[in-house]
Amino acid sequence: KKKIAWIHADFLATKLATVKNQKTYKNFDQIVSVSQSCMSNFKAAYPSLADKCTYCYNCVPIDEILQKASARQNVFIRNENTLILFSACRLVEEKGLVPALENLLPLWENGMDMKWYIAGDGIERETLEQNIRNYHLEDKVILLGFLENPYPYFKEADFLFLPSRHETFSMVVSEAHILGTH
Repeated sequence: KKKIAWIHADFLATKLATVKNQKTYKNFDQIVSVSQSCMSNFKAAYPSLADKCTYCYNCVPIDEILQKASARQNVFIRNENTLILFSACRLVEEKGLVPALENLLPLWENGMDMKWYIAGDGIERETLEQNIRNYHLEDKVILLGFLENPYPYFKEADFLFLPSRHETFSMVVSEAHILGTH
């Protein structure tokens, strides 16, 4: 009988604060955001809906993540000193992947033994592939595509690399934390 909306986006940063969306959310009895900051920005976007707002962090299935992380081992090709960055995200502009690749260039040019594995798919895949070819980084930046089970990669990576332009409450940060990835 009650209509509850689940908000997993920052309505100010993503420019979702439209009149059309306001009309839609007005029809809900309660609006639940994934974090306090997400809720605050929603309220700032739609002050008239503030009394309907609350927040609740995403549920993270810890036991399932730990079990799935053990399904595979040695998922990365590396030397003893290779630093592994891992990203799991949609390949879209707001994830900041193309600028991040360009910002990492000086490290590779100065001889740093580092690889960046990216799991996910999206409309920026072709742009990333083109930049990887243009900068001759085929052995440094590896696009894995969509992974049904990314957790072995989280577990074996040295660092989760999240170059997003904005995030609300990133599930990948929680998942990496569970698996001990920096």
